Amino acid sequence: FFGCANLPIIDLPMVASIGEYAFIGCINLKGVILRTTETVCVIDPTAFVLEADENENPTKLANYYVPASMYEIYGAAYEPAF
Repeated sequence: FFGCANLPIIDLPMVASIGEYAFIGCINLKGVILRTTETVCVIDPTAFVLEADENENPTKLANYYVPASMYEIYGAAYEPAF
């Protein structure tokens, strides 16, 4: 989704992983909905960075939403590296 500036929200019903800077440049993205409940998907710590400065420090992050039943698992598994 790199550079999809007009993407307002994305709903991902089944996803195994979200890679490095997957949404960089998606400056109008308000949220990513992850519906996977069978297994926890692998999320790179930079996946939700929408914009970064010249030193790759995040300046804008996307919100992400997960099923209530998976909240604790995702919360424990995903700790941003910044």
